[in-house]
Amino acid sequence: MSKVTMPPPPANSNPFKLSTSNASQSPKFQEFASELQKCLSIRHVKEFHARFVKTNFSDDVFLVTRLAHRHLTCGNLVYARRIFDKMKNPPIFLWNEIIKHHSRRGLHQESLNVFRSMLESGVHPNEFTFTFVLPACAAVKSVSDGYMIHSLAIRRNLDSNSFVATALVDMYAKAGKVFYARKLFDKMPQKVLASYNAMIGGYAINEQCEKAMEIFDVMLKEGVEIDAVTMVSLLQACAYVGALQRGRWIHQHGILTGFSHGGMVEKGRQYFNLMSESYGLCPGLEHYSCMVDMLGRAGKLEEAEELVKSMTVNPDAGVWGGLLNACRIHKNVKIAERVVDELLRLEPENAGWYVSMSNVYAAAKQWDGVVRMRLMMKERGITKPPGWSSIEVSKRIHRFTVFDRSHPRSDAIYRTLNDLEERMRKMGYVAEMNCVLGNFEEGGLKEDLLCGHSERLAIAFGILSTPSGEVLRIIKNLRVCVDCHTATKYITRIAEREIIVRDAKRFHHFKDGKCSCGDYW
Repeated sequence: MSKVTMPPPPANSNPFKLSTSNASQSPKFQEFASELQKCLSIRHVKEFHARFVKTNFSDDVFLVTRLAHRHLTCGNLVYARRIFDKMKNPPIFLWNEIIKHHSRRGLHQESLNVFRSMLESGVHPNEFTFTFVLPACAAVKSVSDGYMIHSLAIRRNLDSNSFVATALVDMYAKAGKVFYARKLFDKMPQKVLASYNAMIGGYAINEQCEKAMEIFDVMLKEGVEIDAVTMVSLLQACAYVGALQRGRWIHQHGILTGFSHGGMVEKGRQYFNLMSESYGLCPGLEHYSCMVDMLGRAGKLEEAEELVKSMTVNPDAGVWGGLLNACRIHKNVKIAERVVDELLRLEPENAGWYVSMSNVYAAAKQWDGVVRMRLMMKERGITKPPGWSSIEVSKRIHRFTVFDRSHPRSDAIYRTLNDLEERMRKMGYVAEMNCVLGNFEEGGLKEDLLCGHSERLAIAFGILSTPSGEVLRIIKNLRVCVDCHTATKYITRIAEREIIVRDAKRFHHFKDGKCSCGDYW
């Protein structure tokens, strides 16, 4: 799923006004300020920093703030954080910049920690603070933090600010609370393009295509200019549903994806050809990706591979990865081996491709292939990131790993799992053994290995710890395996619960024994 990119809000309040200190009036001070402005690399900033600490200007808030910001601008978060931590009363501008740059580096939890420190220090957040911290909250999927930040924005009378409100919409949607996101969207007194994109993207990742199209229709009626982010979100929405009529809402960029699920392969080819023949448009990566996805879903893997080879632009890992996923689903080892060679040429250190190829071999019961991929990973020093799943209960995040026994309620969790497994089998559940990458003689051992997957532990804990009927929201850092996907569908029927799982690729909304992804992910 492509991310909804939040455009930058108006520039953070400028702290670089002339200092009122006596030192600021000296020629030497002005020389230092001017020299710092010219530092455009990490090395130059470090050299300046080394000279700066030896001067009598090293306590000037203006220059210190400017130095920290220059480190951030050049990508040196570590040095900037050291300066920041030593300051007695950092200006709100620097608080905001530290929060923003931690989030942009993927250090989302630390970004939230800095925000909490800001509040504890008595510094009042402004509109820029909320715009920078909410993406971090969205990334960690912390609903309780989201509520807290939202309430602060209300108390500061900033929740109606276009950029703050848009960030709130994005945060709630990515937490799976798309209903709240829509309520905020509807209440916005003034919407910007990013607001519409966030709402369309929110519906897309939550697989509510019809509502995504409603927002798009509103955009057209109100004359809102559409950009590339809008189209990416629409493409994703159509891909999840694949209804032919939905394709009519989108121009040639998006119409191809609609056919991938609807089986309209020939019609999709016609539209693809019309792009250049009738509209004079050169297909880009997005268009080829749609065609590969369409052909792969239809089982036309050879044709998809030939299309990739004939592309007028160099295929990226996204295009090849879509074809590899299709090979996994259709158990085509021969093409998958060629595809993974291309992927490892592009991204040799991406453990996901090795694991995906292992899954292809396992699905075909070619255990020697599984062993080869494992040996290749070992020889190249590639390690798969450890899998975990988390659930938030009573404002606390509970995280589980495979066969985790560290939780205080582990005994009850495993009893619940065993009970669920027994009831699932009576309903017809059969474990998907191919999810265990090993040729075990004893089927029972393989089933035991599957039962200990982290998402099942999180679900069992959620059932134990929340009121009957409450929706369970699970976050998983890796893609959910086929067996856990199947098991979760059974669990929704047994526990009479809706379960929302956000894995590395998408949202899965499980309800009444079905999943919103249509078993294709």
